Amino acid sequence: MKIIFGPVLIFCYNRPNKLKNLINSIQNNFDYSKYKYYFFCDGPKNAIDRTKIKKNLEVIKNFKVKNKIIIKKKKNYGLAKSIISGVSSVLKMNKFCIILEDDLVLEKNCLKFLNFGLNRFYKDKSIGSISGYSYVHNANIRKSVKWFKLHRHCSWSWGTWRRVWKKIDWDTKHLSKDYISKMYKQKIFFRAGNDIIPMLLAQKINVINSWAVRFNYNCLKKNLFSISPRFSLVKNDGFDMSSTHTLNFFKKESITFKKKKFQNFQNFNNPKLDRQLNNLIKHKHPNLKRLRVKIFTKKIFNKLFF
Repeated sequence: MKIIFGPVLIFCYNRPNKLKNLINSIQNNFDYSKYKYYFFCDGPKNAIDRTKIKKNLEVIKNFKVKNKIIIKKKKNYGLAKSIISGVSSVLKMNKFCIILEDDLVLEKNCLKFLNFGLNRFYKDKSIGSISGYSYVHNANIRKSVKWFKLHRHCSWSWGTWRRVWKKIDWDTKHLSKDYISKMYKQKIFFRAGNDIIPMLLAQKINVINSWAVRFNYNCLKKNLFSISPRFSLVKNDGFDMSSTHTLNFFKKESITFKKKKFQNFQNFNNPKLDRQLNNLIKHKHPNLKRLRVKIFTKKIFNKLFF
């Protein structure tokens, strides 16, 4: 199989130290210089942001790669709008892409895994995304599993194709009370976790602003799976007070990268939908009561302190 190197999209805002850590981890990845990089820099909300964004640009300029494009926003878009507009613009010119946010740290095989998956499953219309994160990294499961299909799509280092992205309906106007009631009766919307429907409701009433829950919802409707590695090839370094969408009192999972030689992904068997693994993943996401508490606690916290 001839491998095409898809573009890598990096979304950043006001955390130059996080961005620097991400770029350092990218530089440890196999063949990192063969990719084309798009940096989407969100605009400032205030004067402090302007200073931090300037530092972001310095970090990006110090990243020495042949193909690099910087897109600077004059106004603050927010993460959801930034990702939807940024991915849409790049996928007009490319068949697939890899998406990263500035608070991630990559294992040395991460880009290769994502790019290989995007190439291998390019024509498989049952797959909606590839992710470098594993929800079962610390779980005690059989060693024969290398990668697997799952219902949940994760935003911590991932990739998708134009064929999937162009069919996503980002509008939530159709989510009426009657429609939501029907969703609760359909098991398909709970395959990825009990939090999808309440998060959609939170999106509809502007309590949260998430592209990821809308992406998950659309993939569930179309029965599109994600591909995930057995062991995580990324860890989220954004669980602190600088984060907008993840607060430090939310649950953080400790990820220690496995010290293994380079994995030849071409030798992996065809990934299967493992019900045991999917049940583990489903129950890692909060039940409805816990989710409501988190959503509204976060809303109040942000209004008080940000």
